[in-house]
Amino acid sequence: MPLTYFDVSTATDPGTTLIRFANVALGAHRRFSHEATSGTVALDVAIPTGWVPGDIDPTEQDYIRLAFRTSAAAHGGRRLWLWTPERLSFVASGGVSHRLAEIVDIFADAAIASLIPVGDEGTDVDLFVEAAIGGAWVVPNLLRLGLQLQLAWLPTGAGDTLQTSLELFGRVWLDQLFVALGFTMNLDEPAGFAFDTMGVWGLHVGVGSRF
Repeated sequence: MPLTYFDVSTATDPGTTLIRFANVALGAHRRFSHEATSGTVALDVAIPTGWVPGDIDPTEQDYIRLAFRTSAAAHGGRRLWLWTPERLSFVASGGVSHRLAEIVDIFADAAIASLIPVGDEGTDVDLFVEAAIGGAWVVPNLLRLGLQLQLAWLPTGAGDTLQTSLELFGRVWLDQLFVALGFTMNLDEPAGFAFDTMGVWGLHVGVGSRF
């Protein structure tokens, strides 16, 4: 089903707050399970919703690009296909999780995506790779709290394009509804250590349902 949401970033100048919608991702996901082990494989297409018009003031263009960059950095560089303007992305991903003693999950996931230009923002096709490992404490159908180490890498980019981060996350189920919380702390360049001057961190809040 479609995935879309928006980011609100902190002010860069007095009176300037950056708000933008993420790209929309559509795809097919297949889930499997065997005893205490489960996994998912997926193929998605991310459709761009953000553009950088060439006929507007250069300052406005810079603000649009900055909105995308801060969105990516606040998520530890993950899900770059949602934060890249004027790119059509094909994404293959998978993950596996194993439950221990019925209350602890250990898990890993990975994804690879192609970022294909469809506008005026360059002509090169980029390749993007991400991965994560972590663990979570689980109360079935009620609560999930965990921590994961994340890697995001743009091997076709120039300079330092490997971003590492830690994410603390939680999800509380309320019957068919859930509330999701997350805190992403960047560990190194290019976004910098989260709590250094000019470092980047992200606080995430979401609600949803299952059918």
